[in-house]
Amino acid sequence: MKDFFRHNGVWLLVIALLLSILIGAFFMVTGFVLTPWALRAMGTTEEALPGAILYLRVYFLGMVPNVIYNMGTGVLRAIGDFRRPLYFLMAASLCNIVLDLLLVVVFHMGVAGVAIATICSQLLSAVLVVISLMRSEMTPYQLFPKRLRIYAMPMRSILMIGVPTALQSVMYNASNIVIQASINSFGTDAVAAWTAYGKMDIIFWMTITAMAQSITTFAGQNYGAGEYERLKKGVRVSVAMTAGFTILLSTAFFLLAQPLLAIFSPDPDVLEVGVEMVRFLAPCYITYILIELLTGAIRGAGKSVAPMLISVFGVCGLRLLWIATIFQLPQFHTIQTIYWSCWLGRPATPSPGRSPPWPSCSTTASAGGSTRPRRRKSAAPIFCGGRRHCRAVGAGAHTRPRSICGRISGPMWASAPTLFRRRNDT
Repeated sequence: MKDFFRHNGVWLLVIALLLSILIGAFFMVTGFVLTPWALRAMGTTEEALPGAILYLRVYFLGMVPNVIYNMGTGVLRAIGDFRRPLYFLMAASLCNIVLDLLLVVVFHMGVAGVAIATICSQLLSAVLVVISLMRSEMTPYQLFPKRLRIYAMPMRSILMIGVPTALQSVMYNASNIVIQASINSFGTDAVAAWTAYGKMDIIFWMTITAMAQSITTFAGQNYGAGEYERLKKGVRVSVAMTAGFTILLSTAFFLLAQPLLAIFSPDPDVLEVGVEMVRFLAPCYITYILIELLTGAIRGAGKSVAPMLISVFGVCGLRLLWIATIFQLPQFHTIQTIYWSCWLGRPATPSPGRSPPWPSCSTTASAGGSTRPRRRKSAAPIFCGGRRHCRAVGAGAHTRPRSICGRISGPMWASAPTLFRRRNDT
């Protein structure tokens, strides 16, 4: 068991779970305390403020299971298991629907009932994913809750990738808050139209996010295996598939804007603003796909700083600058100017023609005349547990990709002596 637990996937998972609990607790307390201030800063109307504060405070109480679920499903997706996350999400969604009807319609709990239903569904999804990881016996991602503790070496590896990704998400949300606050200044019709458009918009974003997560997993597996040409081909195929779906969805939204929005609000004034939103922003979807998919591939190759900088300066920075400058001018203080801010930063993405973060598959001749791609020197060590996971054929040589076996040259040690002992890499 010691040798198996020493495998890098297991102790990285333990630390990731502990980090999820700590991060979730931090956001739970912070969100609960700062909710009234944040809503007032966004310009929320006084009639909507009490219900919004109640909902968000109850929602933040469920932040810990929410983070645990996202961590666990991220692990499952990283190993190529996309079915169980889907099943867990379906179960949580069904639970949310049932509890919504029960608490709102039967017990008349209103906003509080909706929020309680949400956190109960999140708790169910977190429990399911934790049980799934605990029962993954004899796998490198089995969860051992009794081993929850912090270890310096894997913590550093997680934070090197996780912190830039988290900052990227924070900047996205910060820019969206500024846009929402700007929309709020145009009254309830604009807010209702923006909310209705968001229900349609989420269809696109759920799809493109799933494609970005898939290409991140695909890129990580092929980058670690040295299959760089396959990686590039996968990126091209994913861009083509997403572009085809985006064109179809944008066309449907443009042509069916009014009947789709009428599902959420039959008010003529809301529909007038909403149709204008949809017909301006839906054709711009095609410009969004490159930054999502290409940054996902870059992140899969272990380069998380570059996607963060692209998002901070190329997306969020331009949006905030546009709102802070152009939108403040009297002649441009219109809702149409905000539409431009939503689209402005998206094309600011690396050109597909630039050099990727993975090397080209140039070949070198071997003694027997055959050729093979040059292997890339690993920038950071990834450890594994035991020779049975490596199946080495010689010093520095492997029969399995580095991303799978994680072997490193030279001795290895860690800050947890009970788990890791110094050993030779032979």
